[in-house]
Amino acid sequence: MSGLLPSAEGDIHFGPLVTSASDALSVFDQGLSRPATPEVLLIARNGQQQMLMMLVVTDTVEPDHVVEVLQSILQVSTDTAVESVVLASMRPGMPACIDDALIWWTLQDLADGYGIEIADWFVLTEEFFGTGRAFSPRELAGEEAAW
Repeated sequence: MSGLLPSAEGDIHFGPLVTSASDALSVFDQGLSRPATPEVLLIARNGQQQMLMMLVVTDTVEPDHVVEVLQSILQVSTDTAVESVVLASMRPGMPACIDDALIWWTLQDLADGYGIEIADWFVLTEEFFGTGRAFSPRELAGEEAAW
């Protein structure tokens, strides 16, 4: 799914502004599979915090698959307009785990190497659909919100 939508005149329209956790979770809610299945979602944003694209990767059953997804995207990305990303991991039946703090630091180090900021990473379970509740491993790592 791409957030870059050409109009009939050929103009490029960016996706919505994603300036808060609430904005990001709303966009992720639109891309999540139903019923819940293990997947990683990524929103790429430009310097004005506009969504450039959203990517959904399925069959991400291990908690650290989010690292593999980010690494793959960063290695093939040629879009220099991407300045930050927001990630979400849907883990049906598997809430946050103690390794999530380590995974957060791994994501941060990886993104730093490419000059990209990780605005946040959310871990979601199927209860997200009814409550909108999400956990940010950034909190477990003791970091302030980037929003």
